[in-house]
Amino acid sequence: ALALSGGGRGVVEEVLCGLEDFVGHLSAEAGGPFGMRLRHRFPAATLEAEVGGILGDLGDVTDAGRASAIAADGLQKRIGGPLREIVWERASLAASMAGLVVDVSRAEASLQETE
Repeated sequence: ALALSGGGRGVVEEVLCGLEDFVGHLSAEAGGPFGMRLRHRFPAATLEAEVGGILGDLGDVTDAGRASAIAADGLQKRIGGPLREIVWERASLAASMAGLVVDVSRAEASLQETE
């Protein structure tokens, strides 16, 4: 929609609202320092600037397929990639913590068996 709109204000506003909601949802789900980091990295002004940059990348491209590819690549590079990095760090930490909990539970069970 962003590529086909040619920067039409209604579509751009819809895209920005969707991105802001998405970042807000991820921030709430991540919580703690990761949530704060997401909100800090992607405030509304940054999202607006990144979407503006994508529209600038589209320039005068008239081929719809090419415009869609440019917009999709821009969203991935400017927003998707950095978001994934933060979410991946959070997921890695959660997985490590889960592994520690399992190890502690096994150790406790082993100690109870020997008592």
